Amino acid sequence: MSSSKSFISATVIGLVARVVSIGIRFVSLPIILRVISAERYGLWLIITSIVGWLSMSDLGIPSALQNRLINLLGLGEKKRADALLSFGFKLLCGIGVGLFVLGILFLFVPVDSWFSVNAELAIEFKIAFILCLLTFALGLPTRVGGVLFNVHGYLSMPVFFELATSIFSFLMLLLAVYFKWDSIVILAICSLVGLSVGSGLSTIIGMIKFDVKLTGHQYSSEDNKLLMSKGGLFFLTMIGELLILQSDAFLVGTIKGAAIVPMFMIPMTLFINFIQLQNIWLRPLWPLLSSYKAKGLIMELKKHLVKTLLGSLLFAFLFGIGVILMGDLFIKFWSNNTTGMTIQMACGIALYTLIACVDNALASFLNAFDRIESRLGYTIFFGVMKLISGALVLYYVVDGIEFLPLTYALVMLTCSIPFAVITLVKEWKSWQLS
Repeated sequence: MSSSKSFISATVIGLVARVVSIGIRFVSLPIILRVISAERYGLWLIITSIVGWLSMSDLGIPSALQNRLINLLGLGEKKRADALLSFGFKLLCGIGVGLFVLGILFLFVPVDSWFSVNAELAIEFKIAFILCLLTFALGLPTRVGGVLFNVHGYLSMPVFFELATSIFSFLMLLLAVYFKWDSIVILAICSLVGLSVGSGLSTIIGMIKFDVKLTGHQYSSEDNKLLMSKGGLFFLTMIGELLILQSDAFLVGTIKGAAIVPMFMIPMTLFINFIQLQNIWLRPLWPLLSSYKAKGLIMELKKHLVKTLLGSLLFAFLFGIGVILMGDLFIKFWSNNTTGMTIQMACGIALYTLIACVDNALASFLNAFDRIESRLGYTIFFGVMKLISGALVLYYVVDGIEFLPLTYALVMLTCSIPFAVITLVKEWKSWQLS
């Protein structure tokens, strides 16, 4: 399959997967609440929240591994690529084992007093937590399956296997409903089975298809050190972006009070989450651009850069118009209140969406060109400037909450975008694309 066709199929499958995933979440909640009690569901949310925070524990290894493998295969270094993949796989296995061993210590935590539940639920919570932790630990090394398919140009396969994981987990949930198993342990088993079918199969099939062997390699200390250093930069970038996203509620609550937080967080969180739809085409674009760069396909690289920027701008423009015209009505309906949001906030969110979509596209380009150092730099710069400007607006402007999205948009426009553009222009010149 050609790279362009693979990119198109990955985008289409990604769109289908996103729709199915949203549908499964929408249908699963009432099903779960019919099977288990509200108290058990609360414990389940605590477990998924803890495991969710562990998502960064891969230390950026899969992202760094993908870029390095594409470069090595582009140079015809198949043996070095296989050795590096073997090292990355074993490293992720080690991280997974370490996390699971640490998680065992959770068995000694007094869950009943922490969360005010009886002894039976406390035991159930611990078993479910260990199973979810096992699922996560097993999932770390299986991430190389998606890396393998991306590296070899099968961009739609990782999305397909993720979709299979969601579907099989949902089928297990239906089975639990049929037998009326009132236990969060069953939910944990559903997750474990879904992972085994999806991620597990993708890794096994990928290694067989691309003839990857995990033993008998002569490891390159240079490649291994580079993988770990680049992985560390990806890891720090993820932490920075997470802190930036999670800082809003704390900032608003500290300066304006907890009662004001929902007025900002509900519309901001709801609409900004829609920006993630952009990842449907940015996610497969990253390995595609890396492949073009490694192979020296300058014209193909240039064409996809331009198309992505134009597509991101069009998506953001249409979405922004929708926020301005319908955002207030949507917020009132979705959050079941009469407050809604003002036109100032709607316009600010629309502008923020436009700039954020361009910023996401530029970040994807930096990932593809292996310029993660630059991405980390402007992530930190934007985070600091966002906190400072947000605090000043909230503290000195009477209706600062209304102008906060506009403030964030202007900070991103003046800080993040120029930083990323300068880096890309240098890269452009180095590849004689100017």
